[in-house]
Amino acid sequence: SSFSDADPDYTELRDDLNERVSQLIGLLRQNVLRMQTISAQLADLSGDASRAPQKFLEFRQNLFEQIVTLYERHIKPTLVFLNPDTRLPDGSNLFETLEAMVRLLENHGDHSLADQLFRSSISLNALYKPIQAVAQEVEHFLRKTRQGMVQYNAMEHFYGKLQELKGETETLSLKRKWLEGGDFARSTGFLIGLRAQQRPKHYAFGESSSYYQLLFSELELRLNDLRRKAEVPVLQQVDGSGRHTRIDVQRINQLYQWLETLELRPTTDLVRELHGRLDGFIPGYRFPDLLAALNRLVNSPPEGLQVVTTNRFRILDQSSDSEQFVYRKRRLEQQNVRV
Repeated sequence: SSFSDADPDYTELRDDLNERVSQLIGLLRQNVLRMQTISAQLADLSGDASRAPQKFLEFRQNLFEQIVTLYERHIKPTLVFLNPDTRLPDGSNLFETLEAMVRLLENHGDHSLADQLFRSSISLNALYKPIQAVAQEVEHFLRKTRQGMVQYNAMEHFYGKLQELKGETETLSLKRKWLEGGDFARSTGFLIGLRAQQRPKHYAFGESSSYYQLLFSELELRLNDLRRKAEVPVLQQVDGSGRHTRIDVQRINQLYQWLETLELRPTTDLVRELHGRLDGFIPGYRFPDLLAALNRLVNSPPEGLQVVTTNRFRILDQSSDSEQFVYRKRRLEQQNVRV
């Protein structure tokens, strides 16, 4: 066939080529629009699974098969078809074929059709990146779904074994009240050596309202102390010779004045409570000041409270040096009102 407009075979071939290339671009653009909405479809499918947990496993298996079919039959072949680096075993790829046709038409003087095919090649090349982004998104979804199914199946497998062991403890025999998990532990590698691990410490957090009330009360007291930071007395430093009576009296008076305005709450260990409120907060504080403050509160407790001395001893460490203070534990309680 010649490249002449007078040749009906050439004009028919040219019209057919234009129509097929235009249809190809239109179909690919429609597929790209459908593929770009796949993330919303995956979110809707996952939401349907969460709203029907009793059918979750069946639903996820069907979902996995649908997405695999979509990826293998539609997304992946389209991606290979539009990839400019693809090398087909039976010849060149799409873009090399279009480039060869453009050169052939230019050599024979049909520049109009050559330009049209060149623009079509650019349009097809622009469709590659959106489909590549969709393919990566679907691959990520499939990888997560496949991993989730493996984990779910593993949990279902071991849950069934534990259910069997639990069923053995629900018989009429009172000797089987514990799970016989020796064989189960040996069959699963992650349980080996677990008994050699130290148990985690139990903290009194949980849902205990009394714990949080105590915590908030302690925080409120410490915040009140910080608000009165400007009123904190500075106790003068003295040596341990005991020859500075005037300074000692002045220190005690300053400490007593501070205690008069110190807000206290009921506590099971008044000594440790006082030490925590004074140490590091009042400049010049020492252990003897704690004894003076304690004697003051024993003889003149806050209004509505009373100090109860117990026969239990505790040890208080001084962080600045190696001193230890052994004291008798005292409680600060609400005063019993006698009618």
